Amino acid sequence: MEICGFKRRHLMLALLAGLTLAWSQAIAEQPADSTPRWALSSLYTHSSLSNGRGDWNQLNSELLYNASPQWILGGQVDVRSRYATSDTLYGVNASFLPSKAWKLHASALVASDAAFSPTGSYALGAEWRATPRVSILLDARRFEFPTGGLNELRPGVIMWFGDDTTVLSARYTAGRAFGSTAYNAYSLRADHDFSSGQRLSLGYAHGIDPEQDPTTVPKVLLSEGDLYTAYYHFPLRSGWNLILGLEHEERRAAYVRTGLSIGFAGRF
Repeated sequence: MEICGFKRRHLMLALLAGLTLAWSQAIAEQPADSTPRWALSSLYTHSSLSNGRGDWNQLNSELLYNASPQWILGGQVDVRSRYATSDTLYGVNASFLPSKAWKLHASALVASDAAFSPTGSYALGAEWRATPRVSILLDARRFEFPTGGLNELRPGVIMWFGDDTTVLSARYTAGRAFGSTAYNAYSLRADHDFSSGQRLSLGYAHGIDPEQDPTTVPKVLLSEGDLYTAYYHFPLRSGWNLILGLEHEERRAAYVRTGLSIGFAGRF
């Protein structure tokens, strides 16, 4: 399939090239003040599953660089282990703030020899601060599996309350798998920053989540489920935070998963 004369893989290569160019341009514009420009976060999650399935483990680490007032650049490594198999994904991302009201972002995440993860996932999106209390979101994502591709459109809204200490966000996902199968999902999230510097994040998601099951003949599953999450950030010294989390996922046709997370995040 071609889009405007270019194959999809050419568009993906163009996205990677564009992110690389953003790196080089933004670093040349880096600020001269002493404000911390680096942000590092890492989160480890161990999950137990029902129906005799083995445990899952995941370690995701991300490094962000505030290269200029307009550019935020990042890279990440995501290591996932399931059923004696392991996938390692490498990603890059960039955010551009042309004004106080707009934020544009793009990302690419690839795996060279994936057993159950997408071999590539690519995203483009925008956030528009329509009013001091409301932002409008629009994102598009594509997942590449050996058996085909999935495309998603993800509109959403963010609302701020108080002195921006409480944030509510909602998203709707409309997806199409392999050009024929339609699916959808939605998610809700609430974040609250306490005066002590602690933060509570609660989330709920319902709908279809594509994944590849390595326990059967390799194929992409489109199973419906519910996901509940709770994360708490505890401030430590020098601007670093300890993160503790709990996840509960119910995919009645396949499994029930309970995950415990621990990690850290900070700036330097």
